[in-house]
Amino acid sequence: IHVHVIGRMGEALIFQADENELRYSYEIAGVSYNTSQEIAALLSILPDVPEKLLGTVLMKYDPNNPANSIVVCEHWAGFRKKKQ
Repeated sequence: IHVHVIGRMGEALIFQADENELRYSYEIAGVSYNTSQEIAALLSILPDVPEKLLGTVLMKYDPNNPANSIVVCEHWAGFRKKKQ
């Protein structure tokens, strides 16, 4: 929640997703980050098939520690709406 409240937005690429975690990469000020986020507790707000999350998303990062980031939390999600 802290990163959601104080975070700055950026763009990330989710390259792996399952029911336990998202693995994604992003770049801030020329520095590349590869990280993961535990999502098991957030499954109720995610699509039924986590693999549908692959691709470009918004993320929030701590401006004082850009390695600390989130793609989703209880109050926000960086997933873009899919065109139908």
